[in-house]
Amino acid sequence: MAPDKGSTPICFSVLKPDHGAAEVIERDIILEAPIAIEYNGIGYAVMMATPIDLEDYAVGFSMSEGLVSHTDGLCGMDNLEEVMRPLPRITAQIEVADAAIFSALSALRSHQTLNAQTGSAHAAAFCAPDGAILMTREDVGRHNALDKLIGALARGNIDISAGFIILTARCSLELVQKAILANCPMLVTISAATDLAIEIAEKSGLRLISLARADSALTAMPQSG
Repeated sequence: MAPDKGSTPICFSVLKPDHGAAEVIERDIILEAPIAIEYNGIGYAVMMATPIDLEDYAVGFSMSEGLVSHTDGLCGMDNLEEVMRPLPRITAQIEVADAAIFSALSALRSHQTLNAQTGSAHAAAFCAPDGAILMTREDVGRHNALDKLIGALARGNIDISAGFIILTARCSLELVQKAILANCPMLVTISAATDLAIEIAEKSGLRLISLARADSALTAMPQSG
């Protein structure tokens, strides 16, 4: 297993358009390493991820893949057919004011410690309905960051259905699927959502807000038919 370390210092030569004097700087660079995932000694996947919070990642990945529904134990390869089962409808309902969403967005940067060091880490943040950020996980991959957050919440016995998640990423189908399987009632993403992500979110009752910035955010209108 890789060391529990998210970044490493590297020296760079600075290029300038005016051909000024050469400058050398040192800055932290995010780590990206192969993480092997096995169940009962059988290899399932090798994912490229940042080697921090790996226990959270293992639990969250297993839940997001549909291999387990609780943290009581891993069911291994016998239940892989469940990976492609239809997505459930979200049962959780929460009230979140627009002001709470923008409050969380404004506070998010201060919770991104690895990104502050490296400038290249995605974040997944769990927020209370009032917009307070309760937990954050970071990774070089947006999917990994969300898996880590889902795993950390499960390991801490924190009810994901009592809040909402913000992701510093575009919203693809995979991220929506992960949120639905975790029974998260609302997902907010910094960048835009795909058409399929919007469609699946609507079908499963996930409130999806995308292209969320300091001054505006988008929520899709219900699709007819």
